Amino acid sequence: MTTTGCGRADARCSQRSPTPSNAEITFGPSLGDRRVTPSDGPGRLEGLDKARRPGGKVWAAVLGGWTLLSLLLAPEVYLNFLGAGARIGWGRIIAVTLTNTALAVAFLPGILWLTRRFPLERGRWLGSFAVHSVACLVFSLSHPAAYWLLCYASDGVLGLLLFQRVHPNILTYWAIVGFTEALRHFDNARRRERQLAEARLALLRAQLQPHFLFNTLNTIAAMMHEDVAAADRMINRLSDLLRLALDGASAHETTLDRELHFAQSYVEIHRARFGEGLDLRLDIQPGLRGALVPSLVLQPLVENAIRHGFTSASGRGKLRIEATCRDGLLELRVIDDGAGLGSGEAVGRGMGLENVRQRLEQLYPGAYRFSLEGGEAGGAVATLVIPLR
Repeated sequence: MTTTGCGRADARCSQRSPTPSNAEITFGPSLGDRRVTPSDGPGRLEGLDKARRPGGKVWAAVLGGWTLLSLLLAPEVYLNFLGAGARIGWGRIIAVTLTNTALAVAFLPGILWLTRRFPLERGRWLGSFAVHSVACLVFSLSHPAAYWLLCYASDGVLGLLLFQRVHPNILTYWAIVGFTEALRHFDNARRRERQLAEARLALLRAQLQPHFLFNTLNTIAAMMHEDVAAADRMINRLSDLLRLALDGASAHETTLDRELHFAQSYVEIHRARFGEGLDLRLDIQPGLRGALVPSLVLQPLVENAIRHGFTSASGRGKLRIEATCRDGLLELRVIDDGAGLGSGEAVGRGMGLENVRQRLEQLYPGAYRFSLEGGEAGGAVATLVIPLR
């Protein structure tokens, strides 16, 4: 086995020149020389509610922002009292504005909790609206009440404060509720989108496994008429292969090492039919066996090479699986020395390859390349490029 290049999966690797082709079928976007940032595929995202739960730094920023705003409003508060005929020192004015900050920060967690506990959604909006209306009234009256208690103002001043503060407080309360509701709806939409992507990936995997099993059983059935002993060996190896597939049935990604082991086991099934004439070589760059790849991504490529390449060749055939890294990208290639693409679209648009393309689009939207092309000296080359992780 030939190896080259870097010793770690995340290292920058030397470039490999592409194999020339005489025919090409490309699936998905071309990456060119663009550096691709690995995408957070479905199933790997944490809950958005936890991600947006405010921490200590967030609360410190909220407190600082409200304090700064309160100090900036201190001259306005002073002029309001002065206009109402109440002479109050600047020390008490600062105390009033800082009280405004304390009340706002104290009420904010409660408002956020009420918004989560009583969402304004269909079927519950009437009861939730009543709860929020009461909470809004308490929040709106808290500021003028605090002003009056701190400043020992007369009833006339309290009336002025009620007029000036209640209306902005009502707007502030409902603005907080509206913003929180908007975030909740956005989170729900993202969650539904993620669940839909997960369901689609599960469906694609469910389609691929019967397809692989059906084709393998067809091969075994044909072998029963030629060599019963070889067919028996193929059945035993198929059971081992199915065990490997079921072990990782719930994972959308697995390690390259596991995928290579699965591909080798699949080739062993066909080797029971063709004998040692079917040769498989692995050319894996050091440090890449732990890289993450889509589950069951190599098997359809190997199957395509055997069915449309080796079965058309005379007597012997060679398969080679290569794995290299370049500029943060993992490049996998399955190369055969068979008859080439031949029928073009019929070969390149089979169910197995189309299934691979659709799963790549779900896992790495816009950040992958998948192509099937003719080799320079015959045969075919299936190339898969994905972000290296």
